Amino acid sequence: MLILDARSYTAAWANRAKGGGFENKENYQNCEIEFLGLANIHAVRSSFQKLRSLLWDSNGVIAGRSNNAHNAQSSFNDDLYYESGYFQNLDACQWPQHLFILLNASAKVVHAIHKQGRCVLVHCSDGWDRTTQIVSLAKLMLDPYYRTMQGFKELLEREWIAFGHKFAERCGLLANGDPNQKAPVFLQWLDCVRYLLREFPCSFQFNEIFLWFIGGAEIFLADCRKMRNDRPSFAPVQTGRIQKKQCSTVHLFNKDIR
Repeated sequence: MLILDARSYTAAWANRAKGGGFENKENYQNCEIEFLGLANIHAVRSSFQKLRSLLWDSNGVIAGRSNNAHNAQSSFNDDLYYESGYFQNLDACQWPQHLFILLNASAKVVHAIHKQGRCVLVHCSDGWDRTTQIVSLAKLMLDPYYRTMQGFKELLEREWIAFGHKFAERCGLLANGDPNQKAPVFLQWLDCVRYLLREFPCSFQFNEIFLWFIGGAEIFLADCRKMRNDRPSFAPVQTGRIQKKQCSTVHLFNKDIR
């Protein structure tokens, strides 16, 4: 068996001081343990904030986009990216690096299962962030069914919704939530899916528009089934803005996609 710890070795040792820890190799004689080095939610949040600052100006306009009506067909000013050091700043924010590490971790799972015929155990500190990202990406790579619209729906239901990913807490939607627990975990995963989709478009039944639709679905605004069923107790911040986006997307997961 291959045991993949999503954390770095240093982070795993640090968790021991908080009552956590990791497997002792002496107790798992026939297992290989590997640390994947995925960043925690705080590093991912910081990286995403830098990415947003790079892509959007203070007026909420995409950087480099022309506001001139006569240049409406020209989406971006190419010179801006080269002259302003855009790519250097993109590299500095480390968002692409986080995506690469996550995709590489999932590829390790795929290789171990598909090429080596091994059993794989994946975990991190708690299991509802990095573990969910890795496992769901690996399933997407391994099984073409999950690359259909219906299969993708079932993948989200099983690995994200039923598994208990804290959507509301990670998106900062709880009225009394801890801002330090905010992190674009699901968005990071969707971005990885987008990269796979762009690389292998003929392997998917859906496109980027479907991913955009999924990212704004109402069902991904709560931490658990109880919170989804008990709407009065779900008191999100910025209620007005969110409610405008809460159309009937929840029905996407209540019936088959055609």
